[in-house]
Amino acid sequence: MTSQEINLTTKEYGVLEYLMRNKGKVLSKEQIEYIVFCCILYNYACKAHLVMIL
Repeated sequence: MTSQEINLTTKEYGVLEYLMRNKGKVLSKEQIEYIVFCCILYNYACKAHLVMIL
C-alpha cells in the first residue's frame, strides 16, 4: 500500500475528523449532519460544543 495525498473539502474533512474521533462508536445520521451543517458553518462555537459532547 502506498501513501497518496487526497484533497478534501472542508465538509469532507469535518466528517472524517468526526468519524476518527468517534472510532468504534455508532453514530446517528443526525449527529453527522450536525457536524456537517453546524460546525463547518459556525466553526468556533460548534468546536467548543463538540468538545463538550465528546
